[in-house]
Amino acid sequence: MVIINKPTSEVFAASLNPKNTPLWIDGIAEEQASESPAKLGTIYKNRGETGDWSEYSITEFEQDKVFTLSRKDGAYHVRYTFKPLTSNKTEFTYSEWEDKGELKNPLPEEAIQKFKQLIENQ
Repeated sequence: MVIINKPTSEVFAASLNPKNTPLWIDGIAEEQASESPAKLGTIYKNRGETGDWSEYSITEFEQDKVFTLSRKDGAYHVRYTFKPLTSNKTEFTYSEWEDKGELKNPLPEEAIQKFKQLIENQ
C-alpha cells in the first residue's frame, strides 16, 4: 500500500494505461490493451524482455475503486485497489496471488514506489 498525491480518478486511469506499465514494472518491455477505456473483459497483453507474450483479462472492475487482471490460464491474478483519502490523495494497494502454490516472482516494493513517482510526476 502506498499513498499517491493525485486524485483517485487520475491514479485509476494511469494504472490502466498500458503505456505506463513498462515504466514501473521491470521486465515488461511492452503492454497493449484490446480497448480503451478499459472495462470488464478488456484483454491486456504484455511482452517481457525475452519477447514472450502473456495475456490477461479484467475479471473484476469497479470504476475508480478496483480492478483485477487474471492471466489467460486463470492461475495468476493481480488486484489494484484505490481508496480516496482526500480530493488529491489516494491510497493505492497492489496485490497478487497464484491459485495454487506460491508466487514465483512477486512484484518488489520498489516497483510500487516507481508507480507512485510516475503518477505524481505526470
